Amino acid sequence: MQFQTRSKGQVITDLATKVLRFPSSHPDRPVLIRMIEGLRAELREQDGRARPRASTAQVMTETDLNAVVERRRFPRHHALVGAQIVFRQGLCSMGCQIVGFSPSGATVRPNDIFLCPSKFLLKPRFGSPRECEVVWRKGDRLGVRYAQDGSDFAAGV
Repeated sequence: MQFQTRSKGQVITDLATKVLRFPSSHPDRPVLIRMIEGLRAELREQDGRARPRASTAQVMTETDLNAVVERRRFPRHHALVGAQIVFRQGLCSMGCQIVGFSPSGATVRPNDIFLCPSKFLLKPRFGSPRECEVVWRKGDRLGVRYAQDGSDFAAGV
């Protein structure tokens, strides 16, 4: 049995093509995206060295790869801001940390993810409160979307 050697550029192209075929909820998608990012970083480090060229039909452009990796409309900024999650018409609350934010939403790490409702008021330590809706849950983090535009929260952090 013979094995065919492929360049890192060809591997990136193959992986990116597979990622584009997977639905966004597929469990292997994040792993493939991390592999693509790692290979791209290695190729950037080797910029001074000669690289084998692949046919233009096979190579995805840099913007195509970035579109696979980043799907947000607005860039998300890392943060570590204390906040309160207020729900049940203000009768209940819990502490949380805002670990990322953008004009349209935030990534939140609540003290108890299992008790966190799907809609709540997020009151950051600095900035104005926002009505939020949970978009995704992963591990101990939540991705929330602001009910309004959220621009003065991003300015207040």
